[in-house]
Parts: sequence; C-alpha cells; structure tokens
Amino acid sequence: MMLGAATGLRPGELFTLQLRHVDLLHATVSVEQQIQQTAKHGVYVCPPQTARSHRTVPLPHMAVDAMKAHLRDFPADGPGG
Repeated sequence: MMLGAATGLRPGELFTLQLRHVDLLHATVSVEQQIQQTAKHGVYVCPPQTARSHRTVPLPHMAVDAMKAHLRDFPADGPGG
C-alpha cells in the first residue's frame, strides 16, 4: 500500500515489481514490466505498452524506510524476488 501511494505506480506495475527494480540507495523504482490480462492470452507479464511507460520513479524517504523494514522482515529470494 505504501509503495503504491508513494509512487503512483499502476496496479499492473506494482504486481510485477521485483527487487531488481528497486534501488534503495538512490531511492528509485524502475518500471520495466507490467501485468496484463486479455481474453486471448489470460494473465501474463509483459513490458510496458509505451516507451513513456518505461520510467524511473523517485521513492520518498518514508517509502524507502518502509521497504527496508519489509525486506528485513520478509527477505527476498534474490533480485527476482
């Protein structure tokens, strides 16, 4: 919730977020993929639809602190976690 509210990322971008997309040192999140759902393909992960949708979003300090606490309590399984 905090990450979505702090960054304005779309739900499809949040649901595919992986640790490799988060840079806590520089307080940014890279949008590199999203989830889509179509009648033909069902639910799948794909790149953002437009070049403008590929972007780096700043993370406010409160979101960085929340992410650090979350990762301390729930360690990721590597960069793809």
